Amino acid sequence: MSSNIPNKPVNGLSFHKGAVLMVKYSHKGKYLASCDEDGQVLVYDVESGYTLRRTFSGHTGPVTYITWSRSDQKLASISDDRTIKIWDLKSGGLERSLKYNDLYSSHTAYNLSTIQFLGVSDNKLVIASRDVPLLGIISVYGDKSNNFQTNTIIDDFAIVGNRICAITHTNEILIYQFEDLQHTLVYRNNKEVYTSITKCSDPNLVLITSKPGLLRLWDITIPNQITPLKEYEGCNHDNFTIRSCLSDYNFVLSGSVDGKIFIWNKISGRLFDVFGAHYGIVNSIDCRYTYDYKLEFASGGDDHNVRIWGTSTSSAVN
Repeated sequence: MSSNIPNKPVNGLSFHKGAVLMVKYSHKGKYLASCDEDGQVLVYDVESGYTLRRTFSGHTGPVTYITWSRSDQKLASISDDRTIKIWDLKSGGLERSLKYNDLYSSHTAYNLSTIQFLGVSDNKLVIASRDVPLLGIISVYGDKSNNFQTNTIIDDFAIVGNRICAITHTNEILIYQFEDLQHTLVYRNNKEVYTSITKCSDPNLVLITSKPGLLRLWDITIPNQITPLKEYEGCNHDNFTIRSCLSDYNFVLSGSVDGKIFIWNKISGRLFDVFGAHYGIVNSIDCRYTYDYKLEFASGGDDHNVRIWGTSTSSAVN
C-alpha cells in the first residue's frame, strides 16, 4: 500500500507573490487553478506538466475562493475587494465583474465566504457570507432572477447532487433545496465549531472539518438521524479554514498550520502518513486522477508555493 500513497513531490510551482489561499482542479482534471492574497488567479495546464496557462489579474484584495464552471471554461473568484469576477479560460479575459452591493443591496458591508456554480449551469452561482445571514442563487449576467435566503449565517457549503449542504455559524448541518432555498436541519452540534465542508463522489456523503482539526465523514441521507461514519484525527487547523480533500481512492487528505500534510485511510480512519510540505500553513488541498488512474494532488501554502504530489517523484520538482 505504501507505494500507492501520493506522498512524493511531483512538481513545484512558484509563480505566486503572496500566500496561496486555495487550489482547485477543473472537473475533468485538465487544469489547476490557484489564488493568492495578492489578488491573482493562476491557471496551469496539467497535461503539459503544469505549465502556466493564464494569469488573471484585476482583484484589488486577497482572492479567498475560486470555483470552476461545469464546462471547465469559466472560473469564478471572490475577493476581499467585494467583487465576484468571472474569467474566461479560452480568451484569457474577464467576462464579468459583479459587485456585492449590486447583488444584495440590503447588506452593504458583507463579504462572501463561498461561491460555486449551480449544478450543470454555467450561468448561475450559489453564494454565501460569513458576515450576515445570506445564502443566494444569483445570475452571472446580473438579471433579476436572483433568489435569497436570509435566516442563517452560512460558514461554508457544498453542492451535493441537487441539494446544497451547508454548515452554519451556530454549528448546524443544513440541507437546502435549489427551488426555494428552504432547508432541513440535519444535525446540530453544541460542542464544536465547524470550519469547512467538502463534497464526495457519493452524493450521500460529505467531509466536515471542525476546530481545531478533526475531520468527519457524514452520511446526510436521513435528517436528524445521522452520526459520523468515520473520524480522522491528528492535524491542527487552529482557528484557520483549511480546505481538505476526499478522494475516491480511499484517501482523506488535509493540511495543517505547521506546514504538514496528513493522509488517512478513508475506510478505517488510520493515519497513513504525515510529511512536511510547506513553510507555514497549508491552506488548501485538491486532488485528481492521472491518465493511468493514479491519485495526484495539489497543495497551496503560506510560503507562496503550489506543490504537486503523487506516487512517484518527478525530476521536474524545483
